[in-house]
Amino acid sequence: PKPNKIGRHHSKSTFIISGDVVYSGEFVLKDKFRGNGLAAHMVFLNFVLAHLKWRPDWIYGLMSNQLVLRGFAAQIGYTITEPRGTHWELPPPGISTHDWLVAMRDEDVREKTRIIAEYGLEPFQLTQKI
Repeated sequence: PKPNKIGRHHSKSTFIISGDVVYSGEFVLKDKFRGNGLAAHMVFLNFVLAHLKWRPDWIYGLMSNQLVLRGFAAQIGYTITEPRGTHWELPPPGISTHDWLVAMRDEDVREKTRIIAEYGLEPFQLTQKI
């Protein structure tokens, strides 16, 4: 909506994400449930459910700089993490211009699911709490 204005200098993967696309965002977990790896598993379960229901070519989202740098994007399965997901010339209120584009292809969801089936969740546990 106006007066917001999107610029032209987005992350490079913004221009290759196409086809059937699912946006994954706005996942919030209450503080009392954080720090035990639950969030990462719940988010990835949502990816699997989206994959089963819609068979998207891509799943993407926008993630805070802090979460990306702490490894959360990789932990939940995103294979693409690039600074500045959206270039705003005039951002909407409450939108951070520092969020990263995070994305994964359909094949990435299937591959991580295969790894979990074969090895369990342990390979995806971080020693640092997120």
